[in-house]
Amino acid sequence: MDSKISGYIVGDRSLIEFLGDINRYGEPARKIIWDELLMKFDSLDGSIMGIKSPIEQALFLTIEKIVKRIDKNKNVQATVLDTQHQIKTKSKTYYLDMVLLVLLWNGVCLNFAIECDGHDFHEKTKEQARKDKQRERALMADGYTVIRFTGSEIYQDPYGCAEEVYLLVLNKIKEYGQIKK
Repeated sequence: MDSKISGYIVGDRSLIEFLGDINRYGEPARKIIWDELLMKFDSLDGSIMGIKSPIEQALFLTIEKIVKRIDKNKNVQATVLDTQHQIKTKSKTYYLDMVLLVLLWNGVCLNFAIECDGHDFHEKTKEQARKDKQRERALMADGYTVIRFTGSEIYQDPYGCAEEVYLLVLNKIKEYGQIKK
């Protein structure tokens, strides 16, 4: 048994137990289950194919799930989640790790800049910290709500980070959802 495979957990079972459970079904059912799993994997793989950072991949996949919940809100017309999104501010062009745009039925568009601060690229030096703070202020001046997570936070609990995004978005929807433009 491959020690790497045995360490992965699916629900409350190891990956080996999960794969064994699939094998208890008859051939036609197994084929359908594998087809479904492969389609789901292809969909997930396509979603994160261009994302190089492991923490960004994890956060994107979990935020993608909460976007579906946001879409169900009666005040929301549409949502867009994008990675490496280019933003031109008055002073500079930035590439956001993720952008979440929430268009409300009243015409208001809520803009969220979601940043993943891995230790290798953020606040290791005073210069990096200064650039991060300048970037955040420029984005806020352009109307973005900036949501930052450390790499450790994402690595330890990507679902919890996505839930925080969800709650912050809901609060903004409540704040701006009733405004008539």
